[in-house]
Amino acid sequence: MASSSNRTWYCIALLLACCLLGANSDDVPRVECDEFDCLIEFNALHSEDKVRSLKFQLVPEAGATGLVTVTFAQSSLPIVPPSLFAGVNGNLIKVLDMEKCDVQRVDSSTFGQARELKVLRFHRNRISNLSNYLFRNATKLERINFGGNRIDKVEEQTFQGITGLVTLRLSRNHIKVLPAKLFAGMKQLTDLNVDRNRIEVLFDRSFEDLTSLKELYLSYNFLQNLTDNSFVGLTKLNTLALQSNRIATIEPNTFKPLTSLENLLLEDNRLQTIAPETFASLGSLYKLELDRNLLQNLPKELFKRNGELQILRLAENNIGSLDSQIFESLGVLEELMLGENGLSLEPGLFKSLKNLKTLNLDRNSLNHIDAKTFGELKSLERLSLADSGVLFSPEAAFLTKQKWLRILHTR
Repeated sequence: MASSSNRTWYCIALLLACCLLGANSDDVPRVECDEFDCLIEFNALHSEDKVRSLKFQLVPEAGATGLVTVTFAQSSLPIVPPSLFAGVNGNLIKVLDMEKCDVQRVDSSTFGQARELKVLRFHRNRISNLSNYLFRNATKLERINFGGNRIDKVEEQTFQGITGLVTLRLSRNHIKVLPAKLFAGMKQLTDLNVDRNRIEVLFDRSFEDLTSLKELYLSYNFLQNLTDNSFVGLTKLNTLALQSNRIATIEPNTFKPLTSLENLLLEDNRLQTIAPETFASLGSLYKLELDRNLLQNLPKELFKRNGELQILRLAENNIGSLDSQIFESLGVLEELMLGENGLSLEPGLFKSLKNLKTLNLDRNSLNHIDAKTFGELKSLERLSLADSGVLFSPEAAFLTKQKWLRILHTR
């Protein structure tokens, strides 16, 4: 423990520990405090009644200032001890960490006095419901993590009043519905993670208040359709993760509001077609992943306005051919993945890809390669032609003479 000259806070439970009324020695937790951090460890499993009888008191040294972090480690508590934020405590705790503590329930009284709380870590518990006005008085919260619980319902007013929230994580739960106004007023939020849930639909304009959002993770859900109003308001979004859903249709103007987007992840969905203007507003796009869909024909204008694109992944689709002009605007592209498509190459397809370094054409139908097919790829470092039926016939013999080229897995 730090010396008294440091003037720091210490978490002291009554009777030198957190006291359980009528407790025996096995019930008494271990409490360690060092400067602004307090670690509390319960070795025994406690009933809700016993947890309610716990008495916590934060006691400062004379003249101490600042707020404390409270961490429950290796504990099994069905609820948050009601006395944790009681009285003066509610003005002193800035971080509460209860990861993997078997917490089963939180309600509007849990954080009713958490007036200075800024960070809440509740991942890997057993919480099933987040009710309305859960943080009515905890309005200073900046970061919340409820990932890895059993949440199947989040009520529309759960986060009402937390206007300064920066990070919200609800991943790895059982959420089916994100209420239309769930994120209303969260103008400071920059990171929203709701991946690995069971969300089937996004209500129109449900993110429109998230004007500062930079990262949105919706992957591994059950989404089927994206509409022109799905992402309204997200003008600062940098990363949108939609992989491993069931997306079959994307309306042409779905991504129009996302003028700052750099990373768009759409792999492992059920897309068969994409409208020519779908990516037209994404002038800053850096990475686009469309692997493992059902795409067959791509419009030649599809990437016309994506001149900053550096990574394009189209592997494991059903693309039999590509228009020779489709990559015309991608002069800074460095990685192109086209494997497992049954693709045949059009003359001049790669002529504009002056900066391409990696090209994957595995498992396609490339029996014959013209000498000009890769002739313009002056920056190419890696070419993969595994199981593509390519033999080094006289027409393709020039490939073996390129010292700057590494050909992988060709047979």
